[in-house]
Amino acid sequence: MTDKIRIPKIQLDKSISFLSDNFKYLFLFYILAECALLFRFPVQYVSDSAYYLKLAQDCIRSNSFYPTPHQLYDDLIIAPLYINMIILLLKIYNSTITIGIYNIILNSLQLYLLYKIVSHLFNEKTAVIAALFYMLYLNNAGMIVVNLTELSYTTLLLLSVYFYLKEGKFDLLYAGLFCGASIAVRPLGWALLIAYLIVLIIKHPKGKLLRHISFVIIGFAAFIIAFGSITKIYSGYFIYTSTTGPINILMSANDNANGGFYSIQSDEKGPGYIPGGDTLTFRQKQDIMQNRGVSWIKEHPFKWISFIPNKIILLFRSDDITVSRLVFPDFNFQKFLKILKHDPSAPQNYSAGFLSLWVLLLLYHHLFYFAGLILFVYGLFRFHKDILQNSNLLLFLIYAFAGIAITMIADSDIRFKYPYMFVVFICNAYFIAGLLKPYLTKVRPEVQE
Repeated sequence: MTDKIRIPKIQLDKSISFLSDNFKYLFLFYILAECALLFRFPVQYVSDSAYYLKLAQDCIRSNSFYPTPHQLYDDLIIAPLYINMIILLLKIYNSTITIGIYNIILNSLQLYLLYKIVSHLFNEKTAVIAALFYMLYLNNAGMIVVNLTELSYTTLLLLSVYFYLKEGKFDLLYAGLFCGASIAVRPLGWALLIAYLIVLIIKHPKGKLLRHISFVIIGFAAFIIAFGSITKIYSGYFIYTSTTGPINILMSANDNANGGFYSIQSDEKGPGYIPGGDTLTFRQKQDIMQNRGVSWIKEHPFKWISFIPNKIILLFRSDDITVSRLVFPDFNFQKFLKILKHDPSAPQNYSAGFLSLWVLLLLYHHLFYFAGLILFVYGLFRFHKDILQNSNLLLFLIYAFAGIAITMIADSDIRFKYPYMFVVFICNAYFIAGLLKPYLTKVRPEVQE
């Protein structure tokens, strides 16, 4: 009877140990698979991906960095650090393949940083579990064939966390520096700074508290000041982050809003329409849209609050952020439904084989995604005492909850949860290690503080 109990323990232990010992080969295989994916399927940018590419190409034609003088009259300035990185990449070789290779580097770096962070907090066996979550989550692979801010933003975020956990004074400076850089890509980086400050107050005695906070803030401020000053030199404006806040707030603060995306500038009757807007700078239009959004919220506070449940549902109800792009460059669930209904406007150039592959990918991915969410919620309840006693785990959760809370102020979309998925991977690896503790050798030691 004893032998029968030991067999699964030994087999499971050997399997995890084998993966841990050979992780470098698993890592290499993942990179090669990404390269094959990039060069197998033609990259065709649509929607936001195409818009970011257009902004960068406009700057190259104007021989300027972003934003150019004429782009100051756009409705908003978006991801200035990211757009400028794309400009530099396209100056090396003006092709979407260059962006794809850059994405492979970022995606691989994200995986490496996730592995190192979890190894530091727990051990290599738990790190392998987190890495497997990352690699089996298809949106990570799909990110290499799109041109979105999420990959750059999350990589900078993980770099910041990596240095923060090392806790040397220069490491804390780097943590603040990369946190500031993440805000230059997406304003949600403020959520990480909030998490740092809360956790440092919880974690450190008064003697060390001021020193640790000072180094993080100095690094953070140094990047913001340096980057903002550079943009001011060539644009005349101190720009260090996206100015999407007012327009995003207005999207969910108007008579037609429901918490999700709503085009506010479709016609002259739209809430975002500004007479003579072409003659106004982004700052002027930003002020107008912010005043409109805030005024609507003041007039309809309960209606605005009532959107929050729908915003949460829109954020988590599905997860095809990039998965469809693994099969088709421009395909989505709505087009699939049109094909099923034999809608005359449905696209006709998709074979039954490719549609079947798309369905299988979406089915696998969503089963994996929802299983991960269920495990995450279950683990929060099962291991809540361990989590509350450990500041490093609290850091990830505070960041995620603060970021989601910021998102709830504006409109919501399934894409907006990607920057928090690495928190799910880390926590789920910890939870699985805890659940498998009787069957694995030293899989979940105490978390390093």
